[in-house]
Amino acid sequence: MTAIEQALTAAWTGADPGPTILENWPPSRRRFPPGPAQDLPRHPTPGLGALLDLSLAGDPARKVGGVRLRRVPSAGGRYPVNAYLGPAYYDPITHTLHGPPANTITLALQPQRTTWRYGPRALPVLLLDLGHALAAILTAAHTLGIPAKATFTPQPPRHGEYPLATVHLGLSTGEQPESPTPAPLPDPPALPLIEAALTELSTHPATPLPWQPPAVTPETLRTRHTAPWPTRGPISLPEHGLIAIRPTAELAGSSCGQPELAKAELLLLATGEPEPLNFVRAGMAVHRAWLLATAAGLSVRPVGCWIRAWHGGQRVLHALAVGP
Repeated sequence: MTAIEQALTAAWTGADPGPTILENWPPSRRRFPPGPAQDLPRHPTPGLGALLDLSLAGDPARKVGGVRLRRVPSAGGRYPVNAYLGPAYYDPITHTLHGPPANTITLALQPQRTTWRYGPRALPVLLLDLGHALAAILTAAHTLGIPAKATFTPQPPRHGEYPLATVHLGLSTGEQPESPTPAPLPDPPALPLIEAALTELSTHPATPLPWQPPAVTPETLRTRHTAPWPTRGPISLPEHGLIAIRPTAELAGSSCGQPELAKAELLLLATGEPEPLNFVRAGMAVHRAWLLATAAGLSVRPVGCWIRAWHGGQRVLHALAVGP
């Protein structure tokens, strides 16, 4: 069994995540030695700053349990996806760049943020978060009229993180002054099981990730959030491309201790074979449906943890509970 197969099996069989020790809470962004950083403008000022503001930035108005929530969702508020514009690290909390930017965004996973909470179950959650981040960038670019193309582009690990995807932007970053890109301060390692799986994944070939962003407004991107558990009631939802079912108690019993999902009006499912790219695509597909539901004024809540959950002969990879 390969390292990836071992990690996916640990999640599928509900391996014990272990204790969540608050004293070991890892930082949710990269840390750098003191030095200059470039402030970015926010939407509606056009350009790179607006794109990042609508896709990956921390939301100045939302903070829960000491965690600054962001435009992009993340399981457990762990935010393991780092973004680089060329060599420049993007800090989503301060909305700044560390280093001179380029017009290609590289997304890298820093797994210890997620393994701190999910332990050996973390690999699918990490890949779903990567899919959500890709979809958030592509949708923001589409909304702003910026050409963008995503590719799964695994690279060797560096500084304790795993670069796995890129988004090339049809956007000029202008002339940038020559300046060194600072190296981040070190962070603690993740679980060996997950590190081994991501190291193996870093050798996989590049693969295009074609995707059709939803036609939504900047306001939808700003207001997307995780609601309390949706309830039953009539809803109208645009075509979303996922499998829509009425949730059952049996399926809720496979959702890692989330029985409340059985009370939702609909459960939108992404199913398929348990392969890394399918989890990334599932994150992108659920993100699209989430934005469409937000635009329709509906309550939604993602469900990314599944233990031995099947539908129609395929594994459940990701889901979205929807209600009025």
